[in-house]
Amino acid sequence: MRYVIGIDGGGTGSVLKLFSIEGEEILSREGGPTNLSAQSKESVQEVLTDLIVGAIEEAGLRIEDCEALCIGTAGADRDYQRETLEAIIEGIGIEGNIVIKNDAEIALVAGAGKLEGVIVIAGTGSIGYGRTAKGESFRAGGWGHIVGDEGSGYYLGMRALNAALKGYDGRAEETILLPKLLEALGIESIDELIKYIYSDITSKGRIARLAKVVDDAYAEGDAVAKQILEDSAYELFLIAEAIIRELDFEDNINLVVHGSVLKKSDYIFSSFCELIKKKHDNVDIIKLDRDAAYGAVEIALGVAK
Repeated sequence: MRYVIGIDGGGTGSVLKLFSIEGEEILSREGGPTNLSAQSKESVQEVLTDLIVGAIEEAGLRIEDCEALCIGTAGADRDYQRETLEAIIEGIGIEGNIVIKNDAEIALVAGAGKLEGVIVIAGTGSIGYGRTAKGESFRAGGWGHIVGDEGSGYYLGMRALNAALKGYDGRAEETILLPKLLEALGIESIDELIKYIYSDITSKGRIARLAKVVDDAYAEGDAVAKQILEDSAYELFLIAEAIIRELDFEDNINLVVHGSVLKKSDYIFSSFCELIKKKHDNVDIIKLDRDAAYGAVEIALGVAK
């Protein structure tokens, strides 16, 4: 049976969808992170091999019958990452068309049904991407956690840690973020918290998982947590605004939002929407309600032999 594969390669995990060439979903499979900006080439190769080969074997198919594979992952629109991913996938044995996209592009297709509109993603990291009907494109953000990722889960986690420690020192407003962070991490002291933060095992993803603490503190009336959420929403608005301003959209704009921050934080999502609507009356906001891997599948079906 001829088939295609679509992969959403996230920073904390990846999702693979395998479809028949007629567009019927055969199976779904999950695996580890496949982001070359955060993982080694060897690690990404291991995860992709397990994902792709495992899915094909589970479906009882032959690898040579894969007509196309599309993977979307952060940073994959940069030449060196695209070339590395192509080499890895070819090395696994895929002979069909291989399409490498950034994660924003496949999410846009999954939400808008086509590669046209604007997408803002706020998960572990953050990025925005836009494309017009004429094929003009522009991206904003996506510069990684050291110099960017504003509004993301990592941003929220780092802001929470910073505010908690400043409050502890008396350098800023008191906040319940510190006890809530200690509770979330299962530790009891500032010394343990600092040890955790600077531990070799504390990854970007682990910091991003602390984003929920900010929402929880806000729900209990913490003013510092509320400000962090407001700042996050504004940073994500700035990403969308930069793209809309840069691109000359002729009609109504589909603005797709995706990622755990915009999906799970009602306050950030509603604040973001309010900021957009105040500035633009021709924007339709779509909360992506399915995995971005479906967008990768649609792209793969479009280029299948």
